[in-house]
Amino acid sequence: MSRVTHPRPETEGLTDDWWALCLSCWRYNPADRPTIQGVLVSLGLRTLEPPLVHGPHYCEAALRSDPAPQDLIPLRTAQTTDQHGFITAMGKIVSPIQNEVRTLYKTANGIVRRLYGLNREFSENMDDEVDEGETMDNNQFVQDIDGFVSSNPVLERFFKGHPNYIRELAKKAKSLQNDTTTLLGYPHLLQKTVQVTLHQQVVYCDDSSSMKRDNRWDAQTALVKRIAQITTRILPEGGGVALRFINQDVDASPNLSSKQIGDIMARTRWAPNGNTEIGTHLRAKILQPMVYSKLESKTLARPLLVSIMTDGMPSKEPDNTLVNAIKECGDTLQGAGYPRECVKFVIGQVGTANQATRFLNALRDNQDIADVVFVTPGRLDDQFAKLKANDSESELDRWLIETLFSSIRDRPA
Repeated sequence: MSRVTHPRPETEGLTDDWWALCLSCWRYNPADRPTIQGVLVSLGLRTLEPPLVHGPHYCEAALRSDPAPQDLIPLRTAQTTDQHGFITAMGKIVSPIQNEVRTLYKTANGIVRRLYGLNREFSENMDDEVDEGETMDNNQFVQDIDGFVSSNPVLERFFKGHPNYIRELAKKAKSLQNDTTTLLGYPHLLQKTVQVTLHQQVVYCDDSSSMKRDNRWDAQTALVKRIAQITTRILPEGGGVALRFINQDVDASPNLSSKQIGDIMARTRWAPNGNTEIGTHLRAKILQPMVYSKLESKTLARPLLVSIMTDGMPSKEPDNTLVNAIKECGDTLQGAGYPRECVKFVIGQVGTANQATRFLNALRDNQDIADVVFVTPGRLDDQFAKLKANDSESELDRWLIETLFSSIRDRPA
């Protein structure tokens, strides 16, 4: 069978993620195509007005029919410019595919895998598997992840020559791909989940006394538990998440399970007289034991991703202590022959304190740490609450993995 190429159309509003979503709608096996609700959730949309041309039930059935109906035009109009761009693209892309689903699937596999960033060469073996109606096996996942690791200097430093780790992670990634209860197995999210999981997760919580206000503590607890859940989904056996607080000491294991994280958060409250010495204790509780001591003993096994949540600006320490700690970390890594990017930070606000907003805005604008720090837009607790109110569990997973990935993605030179 000759290969038919279907280049990505030059359509305004068609982002990489939307193009990946289009590809998922073209999967050869109808059962593997997303539902219309899954499409909306993946795009971060709740409702679209006017309603779908044929109604949601028709569209869901159409996406799962084989072949896809020629007259399927998913959406007629929408309220925003971004949505309009997507709708226009979908109208142009979906309708011509009735007689080309099988050959298009072969092309789609190559595009999706290039979107993964896991293997840059189109696999002829994959073509043969598709012709036989098979799906990617564990060995293919291993090859893809291993290829991606080899192309990333930071990851190659840690994982090259560790086939058992990659094999187990790939096995769980394949299982996640087949899990219909979450969006994390979708192509445009699975590659991000893999990259996030390859990093040792460290969650650094604010337990200062101000966290008792406005439900901040409960919001932080929910966020921490959810982060632990999604970052351990494909983690090899024995791996886990590290949990630290500014003022209090808890189990210092770097490999706490999602359940252990939940148990700790359930029995821990804010410190009644707790301050926000966020930089001082970042160095003492995370960087010294988990980075510097490991560099000295040559046992640093994985890159780190440190998620920091706070509701205020520093107290009982100079305002630049956190920035200096992050800069020192990069300098120490370089001094030991490691890239600065081996430890990255994602920092977000909980609560409405204006001082916290100003402090985080200053961090966001600080070019001295911009290569290793991502400050989240808006408030973490606010976005979490909105998604919970909409009863969108899958969208919570998507939002959190996108947020974590934003800190480790390649930055423009």
